[in-house]
Order: sequence, then structure tokens, then C-alpha cells
Amino acid sequence: MNFNEIVNKFNVKHSYKNLVKAVCPCHQDKNASLSLTYDGANQKTLIYCHAGCDTKEILTKVGLTFEDLGSATKSKEENSNIENIYSYVDEKGILVFEKIRFKNKDFRQRRYVNGHTIWGLSAGIYTETYPGANNYSPKDRPGANSIILQEQPKILYNLPKLLNAIKNNYTVYIVEGEKDVNTMAKLGLVATTAPNGAGKGHKKWLDSYSQYFKGASVVILPDNDEPGQNFAKEIQYKLKNYAHATKIVVISDKPKGDITDWINEGHNIDEFRNIINSTIWKYAPWISENTRNKLSVNQGVIADCIRKTFSYMVVGNPGSKKTMIFAYSNGIYKEISRKALNKYVNSYIPNFLATNNLLNNISELLTNEDTEPYSILTGDSNIINLKNGLYNVKANEFKPHSSDYISSVQLNVKYNPNYINHGYWDEFLNTLTMNDEDLKNIIQEWYGLVLSNYNAAVPKKLLLLHGKGDTGKSKLISVLIDLLGDNNSQSIQIQRLSDRFALGNIFKSRLIHYGDLPSKRIDDAALAVLKGLTGRDDISIERKGIDSFNIQYRGALMYSCNELPIITGDLGKHVFERFMIIPCNNPIPKEKQNPKLMDQLLLDKEYIFLWSMEGLKRLISNNYMFTYSSKSEEAKTGYQLKSDSVRAFINECYDITDNKKDRIKASVLYSVYEKWCAENGKQSVAKDKFKDRMINNLNLVLKPYLGYASYSFIKEKELTEIEDDDNPFDEEPQEQQQALPIK
Repeated sequence: MNFNEIVNKFNVKHSYKNLVKAVCPCHQDKNASLSLTYDGANQKTLIYCHAGCDTKEILTKVGLTFEDLGSATKSKEENSNIENIYSYVDEKGILVFEKIRFKNKDFRQRRYVNGHTIWGLSAGIYTETYPGANNYSPKDRPGANSIILQEQPKILYNLPKLLNAIKNNYTVYIVEGEKDVNTMAKLGLVATTAPNGAGKGHKKWLDSYSQYFKGASVVILPDNDEPGQNFAKEIQYKLKNYAHATKIVVISDKPKGDITDWINEGHNIDEFRNIINSTIWKYAPWISENTRNKLSVNQGVIADCIRKTFSYMVVGNPGSKKTMIFAYSNGIYKEISRKALNKYVNSYIPNFLATNNLLNNISELLTNEDTEPYSILTGDSNIINLKNGLYNVKANEFKPHSSDYISSVQLNVKYNPNYINHGYWDEFLNTLTMNDEDLKNIIQEWYGLVLSNYNAAVPKKLLLLHGKGDTGKSKLISVLIDLLGDNNSQSIQIQRLSDRFALGNIFKSRLIHYGDLPSKRIDDAALAVLKGLTGRDDISIERKGIDSFNIQYRGALMYSCNELPIITGDLGKHVFERFMIIPCNNPIPKEKQNPKLMDQLLLDKEYIFLWSMEGLKRLISNNYMFTYSSKSEEAKTGYQLKSDSVRAFINECYDITDNKKDRIKASVLYSVYEKWCAENGKQSVAKDKFKDRMINNLNLVLKPYLGYASYSFIKEKELTEIEDDDNPFDEEPQEQQQALPIK
């Protein structure tokens, strides 16, 4: 049955492309809580009731079956054996995985990755169920394609409703099985369950589940059997540092009976509430109850419980006596305010007990800890923090996030060995570099270095993209900025590096960049900062309102420009060695420019990351020496000549030799230099700087000769006479002259 035919069975309220919001036929629905989504990759319809109604009952109400939902990748026999599908969605209602109940009471879990149906949540190799199929399972099958997948973390069932109920101080329930969750929904109550049901608690109830129950009142409803009651006790124990009150109630007298059995026996919601209310709450360790049944909060105990469950640290603020609070969330430690900490503390405490003074006191206890240096947030240099886990470059291993790993930087890309390469990135680089393999290798190594957690100043290089407009220079920077993620880069012109406060936040940034560098001169002060940033030197940082402090910058500098800025002042030979120039000389005509290029390039970001890692490993194996490129070296030499009038003068008028007898009087050479500068529109430098550059930059020797200071190993260029048969001023042969008529 197609999607439109299925949708026509429901009372539709809103629709947009392949997403439909409809009224659920199984409960009094005023807000259109039923979602119908068409999964084109798998040619099937997904149905989910946000109120928690049973999918099978929804289908039965409108005369549909699971087989009607379709799937081009599953046989009719498999579809017909499905009894129910339970959708596990995250906090935002996005499908994470499904739990399938078959008629033989067998359960299986499946997820959807890049349009493929994956049967299983664990990490490992998954293979097509048959060659060309869109279904993958862990079983090895010769001749079938395989993909490598990371583990899909398990979550609780009915999670959005659970979190909303806790937020609004409603009592929530933990039951055994999705069927019981749906039964509770019909009673107007919010319940959840673990995807694996009862059993040994440490295997079935994960620590990650407990975090959702901060400050909650929780009633645990186990099945009436020993495994169920043991599981309930395990859950209650694991919730003690989160929930403010718990109770265990065995609702059914029937052996192995559950809440669904109890309701089917004819009991109602009023009876249920009476039984629940007759059971005494077990309060959290920080909640005290006096003889008058009045509750209070023990500040020291709750602070200790939060320390056990909340991953955070107090970090020194560079240049300031104030401290910062960093809390772990989604694989990264992020700075939070004192107000945010108070809000977090408040989530543990019932509203009727919370006061501002109480929250402030508890937060003060939590932050009265040893202060860690800011450098602790850098993490392990071998590990790159990605959106879906931690990649170890040295070991070539990928592991799940863990609060034990301290890092304040997370790249905006996932690790995906099954990446899809659309070809946009490769085509872009070919166009940018005009298919020059050496230049592409430099870019690959540069990307790998910047995206890594290694010290990017080790090679003592900055990357400068130079060339005409419309070549894609700025796009190369923009893609890198996107991969680095929010607040991990900073835009500063080279010419403004020495401005006061310009470097105030670079200790938080992996990349200093500027996409359209002006051609104005780089003065001595800016040049000194540039050399320090790229040379692992101590750099003085000034921030408004606090003391200055020194850092060694671990990040990188990357710029692009149409015209190279002139460098003035100190022009030691080490200055230009810092520049690694990529010539970009292939402008794209206006009529051929692609307005969607950036979006297309980012489609390849997972491929770009692993491509970058290849460059990083090559760079490391080459002792942090970038690939040699003759074009890059030529561009750097040209930049030296443009910036250094002394070097340009010598290059044009003199030859450097290996003969010490080749010498020129110093005063004469400087006089010729001044005249050359005047004739060529160049700015001459003073005698002492001229002398310094001749000796230190050009490696010439200055010694007295016949009483005069003279430079050795240098001579004037020899003018080569060029024979040109077509020169109109050549004298004509005598014979030809005699043959000309006389007028």
C-alpha cells in the first residue's frame, strides 16, 4: 500500500512532503499527536504516536496491518510475522531504533543508517542479507557487501513524554515492557521501560538511564516474579543519587502479572491511585523527613550526590582570579554560568523545597573544589573529539564518548568509515590547484594538522592562498572552519595581530584566519606577533578587564588574498620560511560559478575528515615536513622579491658566486641600490638594514679590501648580447645597398 493510501485512513491535520501529522484514533487527541513519515530509502511508512499508543492498535483501528506499511527490503513472510513495532525516539522525537516483536514472541532491534535497515545495535561488521539487499545483519555472507558500524547507544522508551512529565513535577512510572507503557498512557499516566526488560540490573538498567530522573518522583511497577522484583530493587538503588523519591509497587497478584494484566482484570485508575498512595515513599539521601512529616534538604549530602553523578570541573580563567565551571554534555566539556549550575542543582530538588538561598549554597559547595589549569581542557594530543565519539590517531581506533576524557573542543563532523563520497570535494581541489598533486598533498596535510589535536605550531608554518578572485580560496577556509565547529576559530587580519586585545581569546581557538586579506603592509609589530604565533614562542595576551598572561599558541594561521601584503621592517630569512603559499590561478567564469558549492562540499565532510587523516599521518611520518612543491616555492620566492627591495635589487643586477675574489665596494653597492630603488619605485632601506640583509639574508661576507669595506662572493651580472636577424637597425649587406635605386 502506498503512502497516500495509508494517510487517507487517518484524520490529517498537517502535512509537508513526506511528513504527516494526524489525529491518533486510539485516544482523545486534540493536538494531532500521530506522526506518519515515508521512508523513501526503504519504501516504508513509519508511524509513531507521541502519546505512547500501541502501533498495532493504531493500525487495527483504521483497518491496516504491518504488512500494509511496506518495505521493499523485507519479504511478505517476515512482515506477516511481525506482531508489533515499538519506536524508540530521542528527546526531540527523532527515531533512534525500533524494537520488533514477532508472533513467536521473539524480539529484535533495528535501526536505519544512510538508508539501510540494520538489524542490531551493537558495534561491528554488518553484511547484506543477500547480495544487493538493503537489509544488513551481523552474519557473514560470502559475496555480499559489508559495512562497519559503531554501537547505537540504547535509550528509554517514551522518552519525550517522560522528560516532559518530570519537568512538570508529575510522578512517573517504570514498568517492564513497551506494552505496559502503552497501557499506562491509556490511564493518562506517563511511564517508561528499558529496551531489554527485566533481568540482571547492571546489564538491563544502564547508568545512562538514571540521569533522566533527576529530582523525579518515581514509582517502579515490576512484574510479579522474582526477576522483576530484583530488577526493581536494582533500579531503585541506581536512582538514589538522582530521583528525590521512589517506591516499588507490585500491582498484580497474578504470578508474573503486570499492570496490563491487572487492568484487563477489570481494575481502574482510582483503584490504582489508592494502591500507589498507600505505599510509603523512599526519599533520596539528601531528603530528610521529621516527625511532622516535613521535608528538608541536607546541603552537604546533596552536593556529594551531585558530585557523584554530575561530570564537571572548576577551571582557572587565564589572567583572572575568577574561575570557570565546565560541565560535560554530549561528549564535550562546555563552560556554564553559575546561574546554569543553580538550575542544574534545582533539577534535583522538588519545587516546594527549592529556594534561591538553598541553590546558591549548594552551588558554592560544588565549586569549592581544587582549581584545574585551563590547559587540562586540551585533552590527549592523540585523540580527536568528534560528534559521535573519540578517534585516536596514533592507535587508529574509534571509541564512544566518555566523561572521563576531558576536552573542550569537538569537531563538527562524525567518524564514518562508510562515508559517501559525492565527488564534490575532489573536483573542487582539482579546480583550485589545477590538478597539481603536490599542492593537493599540502592542503591535505594542512587540513589533517588543523583538525588534529597535535600542536599545529610544530612545523612553524602558516598557509597563504594567493591568486585571482573567484578561484575558491575562501571556500577552502570556510570548509575548514565548519569542520572545526562553533567557537573554535577566530578571524584576525595579519596586519592587526599586534592590536591591543586582538589576541584576547585565541587560547580558545584552533585556527586564526581571514578570507580576504588586504594588501596593506605588515609592520614590525604585527610581524613579531606572527613569528611568535607560528614559532611556539611565548605570546602576551591582553583581555579587557583582566591582567595580561602568556601562552604558547597550539593552533594554526590560514589566510587568502588577491594581492600579497608587503612585509616591512625585520626581513630575516626565517620570516619567509613561515609562509607556505598555495598559488590559485584558475578563476571560475561567472556563468560557471556554482551558488550551491558550499552546501555540496559539506555533504562530503565525513569523507573530508578521513581524507585529512591520511594527510596528517603522512605529515607525521615525514617529521612534520610538508610535501615539497616547486610551485609553492616559486610563489614564496616571488613574495620575498616583492617585499624585500634589497633581495630584488641583488636578484636583478648581481650574481652571487662561490668565488671570494668576486667583490664590490660596500659604499658603491649601496649607492647603486638607492639609484635602482628610485628608478623602480621601490622603498630603499637605511645603510645599516641594507648591511644586515646582505649578511644575514643573502649570506654575503663583508670584509675590508684595500682599505675599503667590500662584499665578497658577488659580481655584476654580465650583459649577454642577443643576436636578432630581424633587427631593423642592422646594416644592410653592401651588395644589397648597391642594388637599391637612387632617387
